Amino acid sequence: MQPQKKINILKYLAYSAFPYLGGAIGENTREAYLAYGIIFLCVIVNHAMLLYVTSLMIYQETKADSGKILILFLLKAGILFIGISAGVHFIGNKVIIPVLFYVYQIFVLIYSMRKA
Repeated sequence: MQPQKKINILKYLAYSAFPYLGGAIGENTREAYLAYGIIFLCVIVNHAMLLYVTSLMIYQETKADSGKILILFLLKAGILFIGISAGVHFIGNKVIIPVLFYVYQIFVLIYSMRKA
């Protein structure tokens, strides 16, 4: 079964939202809400692209186009750069917190996978 079909989306989004909401509420400024929202969206899109690219590389019956995979990986890196840049711009020296949230998100992604 392909990775994107194995993810329980509701569980993933529910567990993902807790640290971002906590961080934004803890800061309690409009800039923090905007920054954490942008970072959250960037991480969700990044994980969706990760699942898509890995399914292209592993589960395709035909050979995947390496140029397409390279472009998708560059887009993934760009999305992460946008998220971190938003964090630096809006919440300054506390940008390590969203980076730690990204690591947390990886574990949430693994936890949200359905057993096959």
